[in-house]
Amino acid sequence: MLAPSERAPHAAAILLILGAAWAGALLAAPRTVQPGRAAALRFGGALVYEIGSRVCHQRPERSFTTAGVAWPVCGRCAGLYLSFAAAAALLPFTPGRWRPARQTLRTWRVILIVSLAPTLVSWVLERLALVAGSPAVRAWLAAPAGIAIAALLVALGRTGAEPEVD
Repeated sequence: MLAPSERAPHAAAILLILGAAWAGALLAAPRTVQPGRAAALRFGGALVYEIGSRVCHQRPERSFTTAGVAWPVCGRCAGLYLSFAAAAALLPFTPGRWRPARQTLRTWRVILIVSLAPTLVSWVLERLALVAGSPAVRAWLAAPAGIAIAALLVALGRTGAEPEVD
């Protein structure tokens, strides 16, 4: 059995791969559910929409569309997942000074909270009916959170240990 410090890189890598696969599935799903597609493709696309319904409200007016078909998740969720996948793919190859350094647990908490702030502010403003953001605005405001979560997982995968407790 692996020690916790040996499991962290494996778990982080698995989460990064699953996140990237989910983002790819989100992009492919609208095309796969269209009439004329093979039954296996339609089934796979329908499965992505079903999973999306468990994590997102899927309101069409808040979702991106591909070929006239709403995505399986709203713009905010899409921004979170797609930015996570992009950061997960790019961060391991960034120059040394831009790589997520080993941070303390407190530092990672601050990074995650700050990265969630744009989404929280937009959500509150929407609830108060002060703004009605487009799917693109929602996606861009969710992107910092996706990037921060990927950075944390990349850092965990690199260091092979959990963040230091401060």
